[in-house]
Amino acid sequence: MNNKQIYIMKKVTLFLFTVLMLVSCASVKPTVGLYLSDVNGNQASGMSYIDDMIAIDWSYIYKARLNFKLKNNTKSTIRIMWDDAAYVNASGSTDRVMHAGVKYINRNESQPPSSVPAGAYIEDAVIPTSVIAFMPYVGWTEGNLFTVSVDSREAKKQLENTYGKTVKVLLPIEAGGVITDYEFSFTVTSLKR
Repeated sequence: MNNKQIYIMKKVTLFLFTVLMLVSCASVKPTVGLYLSDVNGNQASGMSYIDDMIAIDWSYIYKARLNFKLKNNTKSTIRIMWDDAAYVNASGSTDRVMHAGVKYINRNESQPPSSVPAGAYIEDAVIPTSVIAFMPYVGWTEGNLFTVSVDSREAKKQLENTYGKTVKVLLPIEAGGVITDYEFSFTVTSLKR
C-alpha cells in the first residue's frame, strides 16, 4: 500500500469508529417527557399557554429542541428578544439559547429579534447552546437536553435522577416598547415504554 491508500484507510477507519460510537450512544434513548407546569408562577397544564399577548404550544420530542408555535394575540407586532432568552437545566444551571435557523457556528453571536405581526404566528425552537458541539470527521452535532452516559446503567440512573425536576425557558417578548419576561417551567417526567 502506498501512503495515500494508508491515509484513506485511516480516515475511513476513524469515520466508521465515530459512526459506531454515535450509533451506540443513540441506542440509549432517553425516556423523558416534559409538561408545562407553570408560566410566571401561574399554574399551567398540558403544553399550551394563552394570555392577552400570546398563545403558545410547546412540544419536546427528543434531543435538544423545545419546539413551539407562538401566535401574536395583540393588535401590533411583537418581537422575541433572543439575546435575552435563556434555558435553565434540571440542576439549575443557566444556558444561552439559539433558535431554529441560526447556524451552529454562530450560536454564541448576537441574534436579532424575531418579529411576529398582529394575528400571525411563528414556529421555532429553543436550543441551549451548550449542547452544540463540533466533532472532527463528523461536523456539527446537537446533543441532548438530558445528559446521557455511554454506559447504559449510568444513563438510566442519570435520567431517573431528572424525573420530577424542573427545567425552564425564559422567553422575553417585546410589545409596544415594553418587554414581558415569560418564564415557562416544565416538569421532567418518565415515558416508560
